[in-house]
Amino acid sequence: MQGKILKEHLKNNHRGISCVYQTMKRKFYIPNLEHLITETINQCETCKLARYERNPVKLPFKETETCNGPREIFSMDIWMPTTGVNYVSCIDRFSKYATLIKIKDRSWLSAKESMFQVINIMGKPKKLIVDQDACLTAECFKNFLTKEKVKVHIVSSKTGLADIERFHGTMNEHIRILRIKEDKENIDEVVEALKHYNHTLHSTTGQRPIDLHLQDEKETKNKVNKSKWVEYRNNKENRKDVEIDESCLIKPSRWTSYRNRRHG
Repeated sequence: MQGKILKEHLKNNHRGISCVYQTMKRKFYIPNLEHLITETINQCETCKLARYERNPVKLPFKETETCNGPREIFSMDIWMPTTGVNYVSCIDRFSKYATLIKIKDRSWLSAKESMFQVINIMGKPKKLIVDQDACLTAECFKNFLTKEKVKVHIVSSKTGLADIERFHGTMNEHIRILRIKEDKENIDEVVEALKHYNHTLHSTTGQRPIDLHLQDEKETKNKVNKSKWVEYRNNKENRKDVEIDESCLIKPSRWTSYRNRRHG
């Protein structure tokens, strides 16, 4: 069984314990399967080298705007995996299917060209959510989307693009592993990482993004019960809201004064 576990683990670029378990439990019934998977993957030398310490505050999950099927709401951002190399990244909020378009610069024209490619690959969304990046908020780019009958929503912080930020984190992890693997070939790491992402079971939907995105809307409707998932994960992981003591925060005026004194 350890051989089967390792095969599944390596199949999609050293996927984690939860993903391997969700995949294998559909194929095999074995007592203590999750425990066996945990022990096997924890012994993987490549994963040990790629692992880094992560101890973030576990804030509770919140429900985002509900999607009833793919191609309703896309999130878009600029991703820089290597210094000086920019990609427009786009993810479907329902299926979690994503694509990456390499751009030569961060102008609105590059954003427009990449949006054409996104539409060709993923289809046209009804709504596009972006952050404050200049090329994605330029009036010319917004006018182009209006002509394409795509609504635009600009978020004020990265919290509004949590799904695409998690996607970037997953991509970074894939790339770290690809760089460590001894049997690596002369491959495009970004293309290879994206392939692994879209062909691996997603923890939110329990399905591969590519499968869910290509299904008919009638087949996907009600497949992802977001409310139950949010409640289950918050209870399982004991996620709670964190109260912030505002007295410990430096107000902008005080910070400006402090900075001026220090550098003035």
